[in-house]
Order: sequence, then C-alpha cells, then structure tokens
Amino acid sequence: MASPPAADIKMIKRQMFGRAKRPLLRKRVLLTAVQGRPRHPARLSIDENGLMSSTNDEITQAERHFGVRLPQDYRHFLATQRSMSRFVPPVDDYLMINDVAELVDVNEAGEFQQRFPGSLVIGGDGSREMLTYDFRQDPPPLVLIDVSAQDWSSAIHQAASLSALLEQFPESGWKWNACTVLVRCSGEDF
Repeated sequence: MASPPAADIKMIKRQMFGRAKRPLLRKRVLLTAVQGRPRHPARLSIDENGLMSSTNDEITQAERHFGVRLPQDYRHFLATQRSMSRFVPPVDDYLMINDVAELVDVNEAGEFQQRFPGSLVIGGDGSREMLTYDFRQDPPPLVLIDVSAQDWSSAIHQAASLSALLEQFPESGWKWNACTVLVRCSGEDF
C-alpha cells in the first residue's frame, strides 16, 4: 500500500490539530464568546466514582465505541482536566491531550484503527506525532506514532501510563529514539 499523498497528510494534520496553536486558540475563544456557548458541554452532578456524570457518560460512550476500558489515570485526567494543549517547561516540548469529545473524530480522521489495530490516539506533539494507547497489551502503554506510518513497527514507547508520562515529561519531553523500548540497542542498556 502506497503512502498517502502529502496533501492528504496535511489535511489529516489540520483536522486533528488545526493550523496554528495560539491564533487558533484565540479564534476559538472569540467564536465561543460570539456564539454565547461554553466550549465544553455543561457538566452535571458528581457520580459515585467522583467523576462528573456528563463527563463519565462521554468516557463510557468512547469506551463503547472503541471496545476498550480506558486506564483509570486517563479517565481521571479526562474527568478533571478534560484536555491539555501547551508547551511543558523546562524541556518546552509541546504536549496535547485531546478532550474525550474529540477522540472518535481524531481516530477516524487518520484511519488509525485500520492501520493500527488496538490503537487509540489520545493526543500528540502538535505536529505529525500521535500519542497513542496500544491496547494490544495489558495494561496499554503510550507510544508515539507518526501520522504517515503504516504499521506498528515505527511506534516509539513513551510511558507505561499517562501518569508516568505526565510525571516524566517536564524533564524528558518526547522520546525520539526507538531504543527507549526495553531492548538493547548498539550494546547499551536502556
């Protein structure tokens, strides 16, 4: 199967991330103000797990759609922070974690489920790299996959969980070396 043309990749990237972060954010804020509605739907009451019930409903719908149970730390992140999109100091790498309401669209835009069975894209680096759960494993680790990759062979392990990623990210940023997976590369242990 041939790689998708560059125009298709750009379209997918724009659908997933927009054109530019800060101007796009300002535009969204202005549009929200003009339209007189909040960016996220109003939340309802707190359920027995400490999650907002409308957020919990969205998470449950996403789990049903993808046929997986999301890791508890990711569920908690979605319920409390909903999303993240910023440069993380001191390393200053860009980290984006999508809102639960965007999961289906993001994963369908790049046909990730077809190219990466067992994958669930939850964010990325704001450019070509997608932060992805690998549900072929239990518990599912987080890996980074290029938007144009055709299979799992190019996945780069990032962390065992979202909590671990968020803890290590300010100091380490993105791991770009495929040898960061628990293997030996060039005689070095990682």
